[in-house]
Amino acid sequence: MLRSAIRPVSALSLLLAALLVAPGCTPAPTETAPTASAAPVAAPSSNPSLPSAAPRTFPVASGPRLAMLAGQGVGAIRLNASVATVERLMEAPCDEKTPTLCRYVARAVEFELNDQGKVKRIRAHRQGRKAGDKAYGLFNGAIPPDLVFGMLPAAIQQYLGPPEKVVEGNEGAAPEAFQQHVYKGLVVEYDRLPNGRVALGGVRIPD
Repeated sequence: MLRSAIRPVSALSLLLAALLVAPGCTPAPTETAPTASAAPVAAPSSNPSLPSAAPRTFPVASGPRLAMLAGQGVGAIRLNASVATVERLMEAPCDEKTPTLCRYVARAVEFELNDQGKVKRIRAHRQGRKAGDKAYGLFNGAIPPDLVFGMLPAAIQQYLGPPEKVVEGNEGAAPEAFQQHVYKGLVVEYDRLPNGRVALGGVRIPD
């Protein structure tokens, strides 16, 4: 009688002991799974949408540096120069060449030609102005001493002084121009940029 009464109690004790020990010995799989799966997501290189993963590029001016000289030309290129001279001094052939034009789109400068194929007018442009179905690149130069595209009218006039004449609109200028300041042998064109700021957008020699 005593021996048969002990057997059920012993079996129940063993079952309870097994249930109590099992949770402590068995690792919980949900504790480590999130850590392992989160590691690659946290790495910047695995997420191309992060700003740090996107390469950043900046425009670079090419070709010879060109001083825009009133009534003369740009750099060593003078009015009445031939196309051959222009290409030699620009160190590259014209991007676009017709009987009346030699244009460098990437360098944002163009040379208009007369009936003899000689330079009669030079135009330089700020980056982003339209060149047909393309856009001009970065002009490598300035009006001496250091007047560059994008500067405000007040900064330009600090060196050039007040213009001889102000022309409203873009007649004779690039389509983006809304106002032109005429100096002797030089016309500066001002654009109104998308942010509303007025800035130097073009230069032509001569008028």
